[in-house]
Amino acid sequence: MNKKMTSLLLGMTMAFSMPIQSTIYAEEVNAVQQEDKEIKEDNEIKEEADTVQEDHVKQEEESSKESMIDEEEQVQEESTSASDIGETFHVNEDETISKLIMTIGKKQAILDGTTYTLQTAPKIIKERTYLPLRFVAENILKAQVDFNHSQKQIVIHKVGMRVILEVGKNTAIVNGEKVDLDGAPVIEASTTLVPLRFLGETFGLQVDYHHTQKQVMLSKKQEITTSNKAPTAHFSFKKESYSEGETIELIEDSYDEDGDRIVARNWELSGKGSSQDVSSLLKNLKAGTYELTLKVKDEKGLWSSAYAQSLVIIPNKPPVITTFSTQKTSYAQGEALSFDYTYDNEEGEGISKERWTYRSVNEASNQAVITKPYAFFAPGEYIVTLELTDVAGKVSEEMQTTVHITKEIKQTEWAYHFTQGKIGDTIDNYQGINYRNYKTATIKSQLQNKDTLWMSDSPEVVTTNGILYKGDFTGEGRVLLHHINGFNENVASEKRFVLVAENNEEEPITIRISQEVIKGPVEDVLYLGQQVLYDYWKSNSSRTITLAPGQKVALYDSKNKTWLKEQCISGIMNLETNGTVQLTTAVMDRTDDLNQLDTLPLLDKSIHVRGTFEGTVRYYDLDIEKGKSTQIVLGETPEEWVSGADAITGEWIQNKGNFGVTYRLTLTAQEDTGIILNPRADVFRGAIKWVDTDTYLAPNAGYFMGQNKKAVLLGVIKKGETRVLEYMLPNGSSAPVLLGFIPKSQW
Repeated sequence: MNKKMTSLLLGMTMAFSMPIQSTIYAEEVNAVQQEDKEIKEDNEIKEEADTVQEDHVKQEEESSKESMIDEEEQVQEESTSASDIGETFHVNEDETISKLIMTIGKKQAILDGTTYTLQTAPKIIKERTYLPLRFVAENILKAQVDFNHSQKQIVIHKVGMRVILEVGKNTAIVNGEKVDLDGAPVIEASTTLVPLRFLGETFGLQVDYHHTQKQVMLSKKQEITTSNKAPTAHFSFKKESYSEGETIELIEDSYDEDGDRIVARNWELSGKGSSQDVSSLLKNLKAGTYELTLKVKDEKGLWSSAYAQSLVIIPNKPPVITTFSTQKTSYAQGEALSFDYTYDNEEGEGISKERWTYRSVNEASNQAVITKPYAFFAPGEYIVTLELTDVAGKVSEEMQTTVHITKEIKQTEWAYHFTQGKIGDTIDNYQGINYRNYKTATIKSQLQNKDTLWMSDSPEVVTTNGILYKGDFTGEGRVLLHHINGFNENVASEKRFVLVAENNEEEPITIRISQEVIKGPVEDVLYLGQQVLYDYWKSNSSRTITLAPGQKVALYDSKNKTWLKEQCISGIMNLETNGTVQLTTAVMDRTDDLNQLDTLPLLDKSIHVRGTFEGTVRYYDLDIEKGKSTQIVLGETPEEWVSGADAITGEWIQNKGNFGVTYRLTLTAQEDTGIILNPRADVFRGAIKWVDTDTYLAPNAGYFMGQNKKAVLLGVIKKGETRVLEYMLPNGSSAPVLLGFIPKSQW
């Protein structure tokens, strides 16, 4: 891990001075007595300087054997000085020097006479002086500092020297050797602060302290170089191999021996090309062995040699559920269920989705409800299954457990759902109630508007190019589309679906399109129909186009999408025009021009519905009775189906089930009343809208397939409340549905 983080450790020779000119000490320093509390902060800084000087002087003693001056005497000499002049720096003629002045607690820094503003000021932390690392390193040492955010490591490169620091850790790696710190690096306001003492002991900086102004003065002798060496590219991977989909982490620690900044990088991955951004090359790699190569360029324009490493990607394996059980051996009816499970998966790869089902042991597996059970409401044995999908999209094998429910009743099914349930939850109907036997609710009044419903759903499965439906549209209304690609696989992807508006009048026509939702192509027709209706209820979109005389415009065109065999495109939108436009739905080749529309044949309809109808909304006003459960069935009888004509054949037709027609029910409750939706046909997956609150999926998980004893919770109306519910038969589902009203006295 610490291979990858670059942090600069600055080598500094430190000699703190008091007012008057100071000299560079040559004798090992004795401990300085602590001064009184009023100047405690100054003494802390001096102590650090003294300690640094001790180590520096020891090195000089070994090499030069020069005589030493007692530090205690020098401190006394400094304390008698009357001036606040810092130490004088002496430089050889063949060397240059930079001088940096920083003040404890101040963000202003002076570098060679120029004032800079620091992001974070030097400060005292736990009696240790801390300085901003990057500013000191880049401006005094001319070093390169890199930071690895994920591992909080700092790496510093300087003239062959490589130092690694880690935030919060009291050790550093200096040229491969472990060194102890007197204080761990910290991050404040996005700035890394490091202990002054460590910098002084590690690098050859000269340090002075200006007592009165609390200034730290740093200087570094810099040799003038006569040649430039190429930088060295280097990186390593954190692991020997990675799974498909796993984030690939590497540590890049390239450096330049001259201390020049590295200003550019070029990464190349075999079979994937090259980039300055390595992360873009390492995304979505399939199993195999790759070679990753790096070159780096220094600030003087010299590129390094190429450095390469092999990258091994192994196939991603699906998660494996290892245990799955309930926390208790049995539960009462209405008692909350608790499950435990464990699984194995690639390291660091989480689970993105759980898929639960449940059913009675007496039911077939295809009758299972696709959601997690929270309670059961009849005695017996129930099978619960669990399937996991990880973040790489791999799906586990299904595992099941059995739940035993006793005869004890803690809560009834109605009471649970109408007090604790969520709108969209599945109601299993453990009592086997036939909702048809509920009394028919009394409709106080019903109306239907006269807006136009323009519908194209036949032929639903398209197998040849042609006009699916064509007819005029005037005024306000709604458009419904629903078609499936039935072409042979070798040509299916070359087809496109279009909805075209044409102005055949002599004046411009304006079309306002609102609540426009067209989705797909996808294979799951039930899911698609539910999402189209949900988004339609939620939508507040609006756009306007103007058609010149003779102009035709595609209101929808799937040309830029790949429409494969058995995939469906479905949609609903509202239209408002100030004249008569001709609408056409057609399937044509992706390369065809819209002007070729007139050359396409008119296709015969299938068993599904197409046509232009009168009526888009049916209004019902109901008073829900007190003390008795009631029901109303929607979309069942020809008397309520909207009628119209097939504009292609001219025949009179009815919209069986009332696809695209909104049922707007105003409901008033005499007592608290639970509302349910019970699908009565073969398949259903929809959405409903409470006008005063929000739109909800119904059901919120899974779908219904010939399960007409089950229902969906739609909510509760309080006593005396009047609320408005909107329902529409979803594209791809079947009618009729039953709405049940269960007063609290029946819960």
